[in-house]
Amino acid sequence: MFFLLLPGCLCAAASNGALLRKLDATIANKSLYEENKQHLIGQIKELLRYSSSPRQRYGIYGNLYREYAKYDIDSSMHYAQMRLTLARQMGSPRDIEESLLDLSETYIDAGMYTETVEVMSRLQASALHGEHLPRYYHIYRTVFNALANNCASNSKKSEYVELVDRYRDSLKMCLTPDDIAYLYVVTDQLIAEREYEAALSMLLKKYADPEVSVHEKAILAYSLGIAYRGIGVWKMRSAT
Repeated sequence: MFFLLLPGCLCAAASNGALLRKLDATIANKSLYEENKQHLIGQIKELLRYSSSPRQRYGIYGNLYREYAKYDIDSSMHYAQMRLTLARQMGSPRDIEESLLDLSETYIDAGMYTETVEVMSRLQASALHGEHLPRYYHIYRTVFNALANNCASNSKKSEYVELVDRYRDSLKMCLTPDDIAYLYVVTDQLIAEREYEAALSMLLKKYADPEVSVHEKAILAYSLGIAYRGIGVWKMRSAT
């Protein structure tokens, strides 16, 4: 019996060893990532010592906001707020719009959906500079989607879903078919309509494109996961 079990034990040990090595590599890569991230952030902060104008500081705060985004929510929010304060001091409508959008995205990342809607209510689509419209519609689509997913009331959920559809349509009208964001909007709509296979086909084709950046591949992978999960749920329901 011992000799019969031994090969299986050895295989399991080898498999566990491979998993541990992979885990060690992941931890090492994360440590390296954080070290590089902190070094870059330190370099950007150093620029503040030499900034001689509000315009320069506004740009530096923007770089810090972006570097901290998805990495340190509190710090990202801090620099988004500092950027908004500076934009108001400079009296630039374009910069104020941009800063409010920055702050809204940070609030979404923090799960502060009510605060996001409050900040976004200070902006009107008809008064926005054209380059900010896609982001404006994207943020509204994202926050109402999050509210729909976390809503216990069916009637309120339906209201949020209608708003998601409305802002998705508005976002789509702002984009051109050659923009990868257009692909995200189209496949998001297909997934919402349970056209999972069609969404998968488009996403997989783009994912295989060698010109796609690592950042975009991560977004594509996330969308692919949603589509695959949708197929799984649909098949389970069909089988019952």
